[in-house]
Amino acid sequence: PAASVSISMTSPSLRTLSFARRCPPSSWPGGAASGDGRRPSRRLLSRGRDVLGGYSIETTAKLRFSQDFFSSRLPRGTSVYVAAINGTCVEDVFRLCKQLREQGMCPVPHLAARSLRDLDELRGWLELARENDVEECLLIAGDNPKANGNLESSMHVLESGLVEGSSIKKINIAGHPEGSLKIRDPLQHLQAKTRWAERHGIAMDIVTQICFNADMIFDFCMQVRSLGINNTIRVGMTGPISLSKLVKYAAVCGVGPSIQLLSSKPDLAFNLSQNDMSPLLHEFLRKIDDVSNLHG
Repeated sequence: PAASVSISMTSPSLRTLSFARRCPPSSWPGGAASGDGRRPSRRLLSRGRDVLGGYSIETTAKLRFSQDFFSSRLPRGTSVYVAAINGTCVEDVFRLCKQLREQGMCPVPHLAARSLRDLDELRGWLELARENDVEECLLIAGDNPKANGNLESSMHVLESGLVEGSSIKKINIAGHPEGSLKIRDPLQHLQAKTRWAERHGIAMDIVTQICFNADMIFDFCMQVRSLGINNTIRVGMTGPISLSKLVKYAAVCGVGPSIQLLSSKPDLAFNLSQNDMSPLLHEFLRKIDDVSNLHG
């Protein structure tokens, strides 16, 4: 699945952007040795550049940025996800989206189904997207334990009949390498959403929750492909973040096994907290490369 896997960096910290400027993902995994001491082959480095070249990042509308903040740090056309944190005004979300578009970025606001009161509020959200030249979004159910209205899942939004006539041309949906406590069969839900996208001619990518276990990430990718789902998978990884915030962020996202892995592998936790994702990336890319070798 190498050609259709890319990286999405998430972090509640502004340091993600300055990190991207100092150390662009095209230079990652670099020539450094992986966790087992082996250096990546030239082929693996080439594959790494393919996977990392189309990276995206995430920020929030609660932060304030200068007029050239993104354009001076990120390549033109970079997808910047705008998180819908509780308490964030939707107008602020689209104000940032407009700023991102003006700086040559691709704004991708989060649309959380459970935060919507009704279809009228969904119509209003889609109208703001049109007014601010937004053509892509991340559609999620949201963290609210109880829906504010009758839209309880992302599938309810898709089936509302409102998305097709909107400015949205591409919808990203959530993938869960470690499973989900809120979704009984996550892969079945993925199938339903990707089939909906095929029927309606709308592009759709799968953006995974953060995960620090290369085996789980790879197994998830293979399970998705075994179901005939060939949509691009964007692997979620944290940007630069302190170790304490990393554990807290993982807990909020509900990625229990990853927290356990961090506890059992202090070296990995330290590397991640020091902005060094290369051991995890090397391991994941090697697994992709091994499958490619098996199948020619």
